[in-house]
Formats: sequence, structure tokens, C-alpha cells
Amino acid sequence: FSRSEGDCRSCAEENGLRIVGTVIFFVVYVVLIAGMLRIVGNPKKRYITASLSLATLFGVFVCYLQLTSLLGGLELHLPAFLGTIVELLQVFNLDLSVSQLGCSYGPSVQAAILQKPLILLVTFTLLAALWLGGNRVENRLIPRSPKRVLLNCIGLTTNISFVPIAMNGFSIFNCYPHPSGGASMVRLPEVLCFEDVWTAQALPWGAVSISISCLSFAVLAVLAYKSPTMGRATQNLCFLLDRFRPESYTWNTCMLARNLTLAAAPSLSHNSYLKIFIITTVLVAYSSAVLVFKPWKVPVHNNADFCTSVALMLTMCASVGMSRTPGLQHSGDGGESAAWEFLKVAAMAPFVLTAVIILVLMCVTHRTTKSDIHKEKFDSMLKLLFKTAKSTSQVASDPDRESTLVALENNSLNLSLYDMQDICKACQLVEEILMGKFSLTSTASGSPRRANATVDVVPLGEVQYAW
Repeated sequence: FSRSEGDCRSCAEENGLRIVGTVIFFVVYVVLIAGMLRIVGNPKKRYITASLSLATLFGVFVCYLQLTSLLGGLELHLPAFLGTIVELLQVFNLDLSVSQLGCSYGPSVQAAILQKPLILLVTFTLLAALWLGGNRVENRLIPRSPKRVLLNCIGLTTNISFVPIAMNGFSIFNCYPHPSGGASMVRLPEVLCFEDVWTAQALPWGAVSISISCLSFAVLAVLAYKSPTMGRATQNLCFLLDRFRPESYTWNTCMLARNLTLAAAPSLSHNSYLKIFIITTVLVAYSSAVLVFKPWKVPVHNNADFCTSVALMLTMCASVGMSRTPGLQHSGDGGESAAWEFLKVAAMAPFVLTAVIILVLMCVTHRTTKSDIHKEKFDSMLKLLFKTAKSTSQVASDPDRESTLVALENNSLNLSLYDMQDICKACQLVEEILMGKFSLTSTASGSPRRANATVDVVPLGEVQYAW
């Protein structure tokens, strides 16, 4: 027997299905890695294309699916259909228990905890092998690419696997109490927390996963913070910067901080209500920040990020009534039964609604985002920029400066503070384009930082143009 989706299953009964499923998973796994090398190695990647926009939307959705596995660590009485969905979604969390690998390595605690870090290591190795093969042997599948492509693929893989690795490490501290005393791991109920087996087998390898997560967070945070002063940062660190607006170049760090906090939340208490409160608080703070800062380059990505956060919050709120923690439990009478059924639907609805919204956003972004959108937007921006510059220069050169200022003040009476802020930002962007600078911020010492120059820039004042 092996553990699969929380149940014991016979290895002999599903041997053929297990082999076929493992082969299919491995083929899809290799194809995805090869596709990652092609996408990251695309020389036009810094432009906003339909394929990249769709890939970013899918990445936001995958992160949402990864975070839904938090439900498995909250000690909930999930309805059968919702529990099945949550268990099937564990494949996005690098959980291969569906393949019944326990039939091969046996009931090993170390193997269960080391599974996800090993998948990450195998992915890094396979990426390096495919990149090296593509550079050594001419082929159409994986074209030749510089070393920065491999490094960006490794960084992107680290971003994708951050949630599974962090949850894997903190799961060793997520225990539920026994009525007679003591506690067991929620993930591996046969392992008693803080006892000999837990100390000897679970703790060391869980600490490895936590160390990987913390080290990854620290490295990526430092790279994001240092990117404004690095040469060709958007090419060398495209996995950190390409998805976000230049002024939000540290947003990847904010996402990782959210994910790390959410991964640790289930291990902070035995009380499911407290866990859900912590998770909901983090999601409210994050979704509010998305609305305020709008960090993504494409508006629909901001909408998708906000939508997935709200969907997860709704699921958490609905799951309060399913907690095993002593409290107001389902009594079975008619009124309580109706409320229980409502909670089942309320917990399931965000999954369906989020999937529908993501599909709609994908259709919208596919229709509105073309491969040459950067060129089209640049041409229209250039026309408007020259037109505005001509009008502005005429006003600025008016000899009657006092009357001009009075007229401008009179014309701006109907502007709101938001409109004035937008005009100031637009003027700042124009200046940054002309001077070849992006997103001037201030360091702790007050010195300006030049952020995220896509290529080597030259201030227009140093070059003579025909116009």
C-alpha cells in the first residue's frame, strides 16, 4: 500500500495506471522545461506579446492553485468534491503522491519530505542539460542562447517552486493535537510531532526545505533591490523585472513575502480559526497593495492578481464553518443543514469563478495584445508626444508669462487631485524617456538610483536629430 491523496491505496490494483500516469507526467514535464528555454531565450521577450501575456496570466493562476493547498493544512472537514479538487491540484504543488511513488520507495518519511526539493534539483539539472545540448547540437527545438537564458530559467523555476518548497518545509510544524495528549503531523499522521521519528527524520529534511526557501527569498530580494544599479538588468534579470512596471521592480519580493507568510501560517497554531484569520489578513493586505500600486505591466494582470487573492479570501471565509477546531459545529438539523450546504457552495464558487474570469481575461488579452503592440503603442505615443511638445513649447515661449499662468490656472480648476497627479507622472515619464532614465527612486542615503534601463541609453541632448 501507499499513501495517495490522503488515503491508503493498493499498489497492485493500480500498477498500470501508475506507470502510464508517471510516463505522461515526465513527458509533459520535459516539454514544459524545453518551452521555458524557448520563451526565455526569445530575443523579443522584452516586448509585450500575446503569448507572454497569456503565459503571465497562466502563471498567476498557477500560483493561486498552489496556494489553495493551504486548505489541506487547516484541519477542515472538506466536502468530498472540494476535497478531491484540492487533492488533484496538489500536482501544481509538486506533490506526486497521485503517482503512488510510495510503492517504489516504501513508507519513508524522508522520501515524502525530500520529494519536492529533489524535483527542484532535477529540474535545474535538466535545464542545464537541455541548454548545453541546444548550444552544442544545432536543432529547432532549443536554439542557441547565451548563459543568461539558463540563469533566468533557473530563477523562473525558483519563483514557480517557491510556494511548494516553503509549504513542504513548514508542514513538519503543522500538527494537530490528540485528545489523549501529544500531536501528529497533519501531512503524515503516523509521525508524532516532536518525538523520536519526527526529530530524526522529519526535522532535518524539513529544515532543508525551509533553508532553501529562505535563501531563495534573500537572494531574489537582493537581486531585485540591486537591479536599478546593474547594467542591462532587464535582460540579465528578466524573470524578476519583465512582468512588472519599472517603478515596481521590487514587486516580486512582495509576492515572495506574501507566499512565505502564507506557507508558514498553518504551522503557527492548532486553532484553525486563527490560521484562517492570519491568511485572510495577509491576502487583504496584498490585494489592497495591488489596487494601490498596480505593479503589473498589463492592466489585466493586475485584475487577475487581485481576483485570485479575493477568490482565495472567499474560500478561506467559507471554510471557517468546516473547521475541526471545537466551536459552532454542524448539528444536522434543517436550519444548520441549509447553512452547511451554503458554505459548501461558497467554498467551491471561487474556484469556478476564478477559472472563468482567468479564461475571459485570456480571451481579452489575446484580442488586445498583438506581437507588434510595442511598435504600435510607440508610434501613437510618439505622435501625441510631439503634438503635446509643440503646444507646450508655444505656451512656454509666450512673452506674456503672467497672463499665461492665469489662463492655465483657470483651465485647471476642474481638475481633481488625481488628474494633477497623472499629469505630473506623465511629465516625469516624458523626461525619463528623453533622458534615458526610468523610475527615479531614492535610497536611504538620498542618492538617486537609475532603474531598469532595457538597453544602453543615450540622453537626447547628446545626439543631434533632424527634428
